[in-house]
Amino acid sequence: MIENIRSKHFLFVGNRLEVLQAMLEHTLNLTICIQAKSYAAQILQQTLSPPYKTCYYEFSNKKELLSLIESIQFDILVSNGCPYILPISQLAKPHHTFVNCHPSLLPNLKGKNPINGAILYKQPSGATCHIMTDEIDSGAVISQVPVYNDFNTPLSLLYQMCFLAEKEAFLLALKRDFKPLNALHIDSKPNIAYYTRQDDDLSLNFSTQSTQEIINNVKAFAKPNQMTHLAHNPSLHFIEAMLIKNDFLESTFQQAAINDVVLHYDNHILCKRKEGFLQLTGGGGYERF
Repeated sequence: MIENIRSKHFLFVGNRLEVLQAMLEHTLNLTICIQAKSYAAQILQQTLSPPYKTCYYEFSNKKELLSLIESIQFDILVSNGCPYILPISQLAKPHHTFVNCHPSLLPNLKGKNPINGAILYKQPSGATCHIMTDEIDSGAVISQVPVYNDFNTPLSLLYQMCFLAEKEAFLLALKRDFKPLNALHIDSKPNIAYYTRQDDDLSLNFSTQSTQEIINNVKAFAKPNQMTHLAHNPSLHFIEAMLIKNDFLESTFQQAAINDVVLHYDNHILCKRKEGFLQLTGGGGYERF
């Protein structure tokens, strides 16, 4: 059965490389639609082998993508990192299968930024391959792969772990002929149904947020193209936060008020908090505050 499914015509749509690499290795007929100017597009322009260059397309907006999908003959569309919601009920023909590889353990953390949400809300991470419907990340589950993250896993590493898990989830789905699971074990813990990053999530406020909330937010967006910033000074961005408890600092800055920034050094600031001192480390574009 696996050879039969491998011989079907696949269409990849998205902007990530790991699942696409699995499709290049394990499918026989493949057309590629990549988001223009993405990292994946830059890599494929340099490395894609000649046989695939004749069935390689780039799209810059949703209209272009929908036009490509409607013009291409395929049996199975695989979405991975597609930036647009596809109108499946309008696109689907009787012989079509639409599947998506999503970097969370659905139904937990649907939406655009599930990896950030996993750190922000201390949720388990992984990847899911599921049937696509008109609703966001809501179709029947075909396969899931957990990555067993903990709160100490850095964001950049968790991204890579989840993308590798997406590749594994796709391969498991391929072996299953993309047939949904009959039942899916759902953890009894409360889950976060959706997470899409909001501007307020990147803003740090010493007066209204607890120290742990600040640390959580910094960890959840600790990538150069994301990063939190001070609410009153958006030009200062942070990539690391840690609480320091030290008797010498307590003695030296005993006259300082809670939430005062007591030191600027290298690319760090030190803020006095009730629990100790919060060190925030800047990231990108400057060496000193």
